[in-house]
Amino acid sequence: MAKELKRDEKAQTFEQLQRVAMVEERAREGGNSDERLQSYCQLAYYAGKQWIGMARAAKQIVPLPKEPWQVQYTANRIMPIVRTEQAKITRNKMTMGVVPASSEESDIRASKMAEKVAEWLEYELKLQEEDQEAILWALTTRIGFIHPIWDSRKGLVVGKKGKEEIHEGMPAVEVLSLFEVCWDRAAARWKDVRWYVVDRLRTCEAIKATYGIDVPPEDNITVSNVYDGKLSVLSGNDFDTGSSTPKNCARVRECVEMPSPDYPKGRTIIISNGLELYTDEDIGFGDEDTTDRILPLFPLVHIRIPGKIVGSSVVEQVMPVQREYNKSRSQIIENKNQMANPKWLVEGEALCNEQEITDEPGQVLHYVQGTNPPVMSQPTALGADVDKNIERCLEEMMYISGQQEVSHGSTPTGVTSAWPSNTCKSRTTPSWARPSPSIPASSATTCPTCSRWSSSSSPRTGPSSWWAGTREWTRSRSRAVT
Repeated sequence: MAKELKRDEKAQTFEQLQRVAMVEERAREGGNSDERLQSYCQLAYYAGKQWIGMARAAKQIVPLPKEPWQVQYTANRIMPIVRTEQAKITRNKMTMGVVPASSEESDIRASKMAEKVAEWLEYELKLQEEDQEAILWALTTRIGFIHPIWDSRKGLVVGKKGKEEIHEGMPAVEVLSLFEVCWDRAAARWKDVRWYVVDRLRTCEAIKATYGIDVPPEDNITVSNVYDGKLSVLSGNDFDTGSSTPKNCARVRECVEMPSPDYPKGRTIIISNGLELYTDEDIGFGDEDTTDRILPLFPLVHIRIPGKIVGSSVVEQVMPVQREYNKSRSQIIENKNQMANPKWLVEGEALCNEQEITDEPGQVLHYVQGTNPPVMSQPTALGADVDKNIERCLEEMMYISGQQEVSHGSTPTGVTSAWPSNTCKSRTTPSWARPSPSIPASSATTCPTCSRWSSSSSPRTGPSSWWAGTREWTRSRSRAVT
């Protein structure tokens, strides 16, 4: 029988326990907001679960109650809107270019070499797939995050430490969602954020392999309080209110802090289940890096709103129209059901057996002699206003999403040639979905279409300096992947 592993707080110093408490407090502070609940609701609408309500007190999404005869019809028109928007954004390959710092031959050669490195990383890191995932998060939950890291477990083998091989390391890119990241809620813009915390669930074996520290599993983790479990509930056929307990797992929280008077170069703290796994008082590339420190996390917002980091998305804007559309369609189906199964008006003791009234065609009803026969009560027709409301809802969905007929592969009314079609298509493509211009190599820049970390410190070397600097950063810090 395996020995039960318990958390040994005595192995941690007082300063380590203080840092652990600070990270846990920041995770609670940044994660307690209605932003996540709203994003869960948007994901539910995208997945087709649209008859739901938000229980803000319990921080849960619950199905709306209904009578047995009520119809809750769903015609999910949000998913095609999101898929079309994503196709418009990614239909052109996103490329990166490096502009020489001067007309000198050395700078021109350096820029060409940096472009080759960027092109190699594009395919080596599969950044096109990462872009697709980040954009989908932004379209459905209003924001997605690109997290560049250094993976010391990849690359060429440069030595051995006992039986363990030491690798040279490789850059890597992670895509994070709103449910995995919490940040300083006092900031209204991302550049004003002082810290952020990345919260993820990992097995204890993976934590041991990465950080070399034995972490006991957490007892209070259930599927219902981990975002992966909530997403699986939304994609199921029914709402599952139960929860299962993941075995041998713990949460790994990584806190990154901007430079401050106490920490001029910022700091990184990684904890799990009350134990500190890693800490470093520099979020840059070491002492040789003289650039300003920035948070290594880049948000991708679909629709920006002034004074708000999360912003909005096409799903959030279309949700009220989709809700009204579902109600109108449900009313039509209920009216049809009432016509097919009408109500009967019967005197108190007129029927010999009330169970005789069924849906059987040509049925014979027996009633008591001397009483009035049962009378069928037909429902009133809904009229043309309901159909007009449905058509108006469809028009409003196309107008709000910015997707006209040409975006869905159909020809607009009155258009008979190809030139107006192409003109309409270019007008329905948002500016951030079009190919971006070359990115200068003078500073660390975030690509406007995919929030990719495209260049770094030196104005003469561009992305190659990021590559070299990241290698130096890893050798000096020996940072591992969370």
